[in-house]
Amino acid sequence: EMLNNGWTALECNDRMEVTLINLWQNRLAGPLPGRELAAALPALTALDFLTNQLTGTLPVELTALSSLNYLNLGYNRLRGTVPSELGNLDQITYLMVDWNDLTGTIPPELGRLVQLSGWLSLEGNQLIGTVPPSFANLTQATWIYLNNNDLTGSAEFLC
Repeated sequence: EMLNNGWTALECNDRMEVTLINLWQNRLAGPLPGRELAAALPALTALDFLTNQLTGTLPVELTALSSLNYLNLGYNRLRGTVPSELGNLDQITYLMVDWNDLTGTIPPELGRLVQLSGWLSLEGNQLIGTVPPSFANLTQATWIYLNNNDLTGSAEFLC
């Protein structure tokens, strides 16, 4: 189905398994059902809920989606910390959880996302501490957005 923004809302593979969910800017509210998504949609490769009104924490259960390569949960109302388990998404090429209410430090495990060739965006949260040295491993990333947080120290090692 085509959305009014010209994007496809759902895509399926040849086995009729859902591989893409794109529901950005749909005023969706409430917690993201991570456990249910992972159980019902194991072939999911892309999940985009940009600019909704999702609440609750980032569901660690999303890391069970072993084929996930695109995750955009930006511009919602998610809170809590960035789960270190997100570093287990070894197929991820884009990871965007920007402009939420995330707190705590940036988990060094995100430095394991060496397949990340697009964006890593954590900007616009209330993250504290320093940029993990493990981010030096993200050599394929096009953009790493960390601005508009309360980070300290240097990130020159990213250059």
